[in-house]
Amino acid sequence: MQKVLHIVEWLGIMAILALMSIGIWALAGGGQSVAALKWLQVGQTLSVFVLPPILCALWWYKKDWKSALGLSTKRSFSDSDLSTKWSASAAVLLIILASPGISLLSYWNQSITFPPCLAELESSLRAMEDEAADLILLFAKADNVEILIVNLFVMAILPAFGEELTFRGLLFSFFKKENSQLSTSKLSTNKLDGYSTLYTLYSTLIIWISAIIFSAVHMQFFGFIPRMLLGALFGYVFVWSGNLWLPIVMHLTNNAFAVLMYNIFDWCGKDPSTLDTFGTGDTLWVGILSLILTGVGIYFLRKLLIRARR
Repeated sequence: MQKVLHIVEWLGIMAILALMSIGIWALAGGGQSVAALKWLQVGQTLSVFVLPPILCALWWYKKDWKSALGLSTKRSFSDSDLSTKWSASAAVLLIILASPGISLLSYWNQSITFPPCLAELESSLRAMEDEAADLILLFAKADNVEILIVNLFVMAILPAFGEELTFRGLLFSFFKKENSQLSTSKLSTNKLDGYSTLYTLYSTLIIWISAIIFSAVHMQFFGFIPRMLLGALFGYVFVWSGNLWLPIVMHLTNNAFAVLMYNIFDWCGKDPSTLDTFGTGDTLWVGILSLILTGVGIYFLRKLLIRARR
């Protein structure tokens, strides 16, 4: 019952802050310019993803709020242990390596067709997808380095921090007291290379449920599968490492890499849209190889993170 109450409180705080954010934006003049829309995006990210989990954790866990969200751990990436330092670098490289594979998964997801009786629904979903894609490109495009830095903050730094706080930190905290095996600070180290609890049905369900919710809230059906898989990866890394900062860095890398590559191509006079198809068509072999190497990379990253936790 307490968990249900916590969820209601969380959603209530989120709704209040979101309405306040829209109200402040409207009072400030609103508008449909790119700058105005970016301000709106910042306000919504803060009010929906950043502030609610922090306020809820402060309310529910008091002095232990950082630990409850996975922001405070006994070991950090500044420790002298070599496996601890390498794990952060390996996680960043893994996300970059996975980029062509993600493009391939997106291509397959976009190729899904609905039966004729649902043709109208498919058309609506694709129209929503196109509008979202246009807005993302509008936000990503930068005419100079100063705007690029702003874009990275709006599209990479703030969303990575807020979404990981919400979908990994806060959602996982709902279940920690009910199953101490899932607690990132109390993982058993007795069997299966020290992390047998990762393979229980309970922990797996939480990781995948949070990944499904993470993908669903983006309201982009034809990008649902790759985003869900990324969310699951962030969830596993959170549990393996016991540190929310690592999924935050991975999430940030994924978003920042896309923004940077788009603008590098644009500044060099190349078509940025070719980035979305890299790993498909004539470069299909790159996408398949990327998925294979990503799978291998996840295996070794898990090994590094387990060693770093000992």
